[in-house]
Amino acid sequence: MTNRRRTNSQRNETHPPHPDLGRSPIALDLPYPAAALWPNSRAHWSTKARATKNQRHAAHIIGRTAPPTARHQNNPRILAEFYCPGHRGPDPDNATAALKATLDGLTDAGLWHDDRRLTILPPRIVTKTDWKAWRDRPGLRLWIGWPE
Repeated sequence: MTNRRRTNSQRNETHPPHPDLGRSPIALDLPYPAAALWPNSRAHWSTKARATKNQRHAAHIIGRTAPPTARHQNNPRILAEFYCPGHRGPDPDNATAALKATLDGLTDAGLWHDDRRLTILPPRIVTKTDWKAWRDRPGLRLWIGWPE
């Protein structure tokens, strides 16, 4: 048996990572949220504003690459997978709060009309020891699905 390295395209699973996402969810790979975006950070307001702007812009650009069939569908469900840079993962509540700039950027990209109707599932926290097999950089993968 060979030990092959998984690439980004191989990480896209053919089945949804969560049954509530529906049959054909899409996956978007985004940068890991900056430290200033986490609720427990005590960053200066200008540092936080810059980090929010950068994360929102990155999400907007990546969201524009989503397939056209994924746009403006009703009641999307979001599952976030955080691939953490360290051996300890963040608190799930803080991880969900750190998604705000990302979800705003995807709203700007036109994936949905308004983010009030989003259902955010509890995030998956994957620490460095768990993703060693992938040898990837830390990041954020958002699964977006629409239940039938």
